[in-house]
Amino acid sequence: MVCQKQKDKCIIFNPAAKGEKSRWFLNKLSQLDCEWDAKKTEKPGQARELAAKAVSEGFKFIVCAGGDGTLNEIVNGVGDVDDRFKRVIIGVIPLGTSNVFAREHNIPQNPDEAMQVIVSGRVKKIDLPYAEFENQGKKERRYFIQLGGAGLDARAVELVRWELKKKIGWLAYIYAGIKAASETQPHINIKYDNGETVGNLVLFGNGHFYGGSFNVFPNAACDDGFLELAIYPKVNYGAVFKCLPGLITKNFADRGGVKYYLTRGFELKSDSRTGFELDGEYVGVLPVKVKLNPLGVQIIAP
Repeated sequence: MVCQKQKDKCIIFNPAAKGEKSRWFLNKLSQLDCEWDAKKTEKPGQARELAAKAVSEGFKFIVCAGGDGTLNEIVNGVGDVDDRFKRVIIGVIPLGTSNVFAREHNIPQNPDEAMQVIVSGRVKKIDLPYAEFENQGKKERRYFIQLGGAGLDARAVELVRWELKKKIGWLAYIYAGIKAASETQPHINIKYDNGETVGNLVLFGNGHFYGGSFNVFPNAACDDGFLELAIYPKVNYGAVFKCLPGLITKNFADRGGVKYYLTRGFELKSDSRTGFELDGEYVGVLPVKVKLNPLGVQIIAP
């Protein structure tokens, strides 16, 4: 039967997502009506290309079926096209390891329930942060939608082995974090709004959650025009030990000597090679400037 409806919804699917959820989605594809177009990624970074293509093809809704990394690629793909985020609404079916963005916005972890949110949920605007930095001598802009970090955090992401992540999920980051904590920690200079400080570890959030449903940014909100900085002046085994109870309570607020700042933008520099990550994906090395477009992106949420 020939479809008489114009397709306006595109799903970008990461087949490397968790096995049982990946199988669910493959079965679900055959049940979708002809208003939907499905695009499968076959290599890292391809979700960005597919999202840019979907925008150019006129799709109004672009749905990420994958994890936070795939979502980050899609957001950046939308940002690669003229008119960018004014024309597109982004939805999420969480199939990844941590699914931080979905947890932040109360999007169900169950894929069937998440699909119902896509169909019947409401559209809302949230802030859209982005980082500006140099990569191999070229200036780059990279959007992110939930969180980022520099120092031990990014080093742990760099050290995580994909095979271990698939076996034990977010615990792989804990293991990598312990390894990273044994290394010499960088001194990071942080310049924010009208202030300046230093620290070994800098985390920044556009919402409360980090690494799943861990409350790391107690004062953050996704629609207030601010990012929250969580700065750890010293990172050593003592500070890590003080943070361990947070693994049980899922609340890292005020642990490990952390200091909080709400800011519209900031700059990070270091005299030593120091990496940074965005939405759980290793991106590059400092220096980096982070800014924010207030209410710059439209999403579907319950």
